[in-house]
Amino acid sequence: MRIAFYAPLKSPTHGTPSGDRRVAGLLMDALGRAGHQVELVSTFRSYDAAGDAARQAGLRDQGLSLGRRLAGQWRDGPAAARPDLWLTYHTYYKAPDWLGPEASRLLAIPYVIVEASHAGKRAGGPWDIGHRATAEAIGRAELLLCPTRDERPSGSSGCRRFSTRRRSSARPRGARNTARNSRGCMRSTPRCRGSRSWR
Repeated sequence: MRIAFYAPLKSPTHGTPSGDRRVAGLLMDALGRAGHQVELVSTFRSYDAAGDAARQAGLRDQGLSLGRRLAGQWRDGPAAARPDLWLTYHTYYKAPDWLGPEASRLLAIPYVIVEASHAGKRAGGPWDIGHRATAEAIGRAELLLCPTRDERPSGSSGCRRFSTRRRSSARPRGARNTARNSRGCMRSTPRCRGSRSWR
């Protein structure tokens, strides 16, 4: 499988070491070892530390434009080079994913998030733009992967059920229904499965 990989908080090639950078790199390595073709499609960082609405709006516009440009390049290029799936690692209100939902919608490919975080208390606050974008991205995702116990529904973040508007036509009928998978995450059905689907 050809996987378009993106980490909005910190790219695995970022110059400053961190746990997020390390996990993103390990995830790419693991998918590659499993036989998938994984491409880091962008190093665009959507992170806003200060709660600056103007900066967030600017990052949104840049991110959406980049997502559309990537989709256009893939559509205009050889079919063999197009990704089969978009995978985003770690999106939350300070670093929302502006690229993945847009690009995957235009390409009509599945959109997957690993380690999605949602904090309802951020609604209407300084990071409201990122908060709403993250909720929408989670609602669009074909699959939410929750690597740790803290990201399950009983924790403070991650895989929860969301009420969202109707999703794109690329999403299969019936996929808006959710069910709890064997790892405790809220997942969409019928397309989404547990971790075995990655092997």
